Amino acid sequence: MTTSLDDLCAVFPGDRSPLVVSDSPRVVAWADRSGLVGQPADEDIPHHPALLLVWVDRASWPEAGRRLRPALEQASVLWVPMAAFADDADDADYCLDRLLASAPARCVEANVAVLDRLASGGHTLRFAGQGSALTCTPGETVELQTVVDAPIALGTTESIGGFFEVAIEPTEQSLLADAGFHVTGEMTADGVVAARSFRAGPEGLARFERALRLQRQVADAGGAQLAIEDGIVTSLVVGGRDRTAELDDLAWPSGRRVLEFGIGTNRSVAPLVDWRVNSQMNEGAGLHLGFGDGERGAHIDFVAPGVDWLDA
Repeated sequence: MTTSLDDLCAVFPGDRSPLVVSDSPRVVAWADRSGLVGQPADEDIPHHPALLLVWVDRASWPEAGRRLRPALEQASVLWVPMAAFADDADDADYCLDRLLASAPARCVEANVAVLDRLASGGHTLRFAGQGSALTCTPGETVELQTVVDAPIALGTTESIGGFFEVAIEPTEQSLLADAGFHVTGEMTADGVVAARSFRAGPEGLARFERALRLQRQVADAGGAQLAIEDGIVTSLVVGGRDRTAELDDLAWPSGRRVLEFGIGTNRSVAPLVDWRVNSQMNEGAGLHLGFGDGERGAHIDFVAPGVDWLDA
């Protein structure tokens, strides 16, 4: 795997090498092993203008976040919320190695190109490839979630996910009013990424655990097949078995309704993806459809790296 500290440093002012701050000794060791400097989060954080903040323990973050706030407010911060995807640091090396193998600053340029294309294109977006054919009509009231500026401004925190995708998301009001956000077609997904909010309660956490089982089953089956009509999944098949009804529980309360149409801009990471690992870095490998808010139920992304955006 080809890695470059230069590509990571490019997202910080002056191409500064970041100090890696984490609650996990394993992440601190990874930093030291990778040519960076690791800093345990429970020690005094020296003033540093560039921070790579990697957090593993979800329960400890609220108190730790308050304690770390002064240091974060004086730095440019790249946030890696490992705790949203796993309960321990087992997958930290996987995630961080793929971050080093990516070029987040160049992905920001790709994000801007996607936004320009969205602004100049027609009302219906068409995607096809890898056994998939999808149309997306964003409608009038959507939010576009992405990062469009690099380096990260001083006093600003950006999550790694925003560097590697442009997410088209309907607002809650637009869904209630049926304001035109529609996704229709068929998708063959290579894998799944499941996430939970740091605010998730017991029911949301239980649904996340069940979503992790689905994520592993999709990986073992070599993928999943979805059919969507007007933004609602009408069929989800994994390994020849119909799993459609499970989405209503796992992604409760929105269930089978598509809440995110994500255009991945980190295609170069696709050959490095292991779909058995539940990692945020897998999302940017290609087009993905997202379900659930991550708080009351799991947030579940079905990812298809081989799907291309067609000309209008």
